[in-house]
Amino acid sequence: PTPDFPAAVADRAGIAVGSVDRANRFSSFSNQAGPFSLDYVVAPGGDGGVEDAGDIYSTVPLFLPGSPYEFFAGTSMATPHVTGVVALVKQANPSLSVSEIERIVVETANPNVI
Repeated sequence: PTPDFPAAVADRAGIAVGSVDRANRFSSFSNQAGPFSLDYVVAPGGDGGVEDAGDIYSTVPLFLPGSPYEFFAGTSMATPHVTGVVALVKQANPSLSVSEIERIVVETANPNVI
């Protein structure tokens, strides 16, 4: 399947990020790479289940006293994982170009996750 916007633009620039659940399966709501995405990786994003058991602990405010965190699911939870990796790669070698960082992130991702 071809990914929806904004992941669909990864064939031109950037890294498209999909979401997987605890078992490293695509989350039901996640974009998949499709035939046109060149730079695509997945990261933990939860599964959106009713019990929250497979979701990510987030800083999204929970409106209960004494509990500042809530379980949350989405590619919006997966993307910060990839952003963090990009930041660490850039910190380790500040002279890398955007293209080089994209290549490193995509080529060193685990291809056997899904």
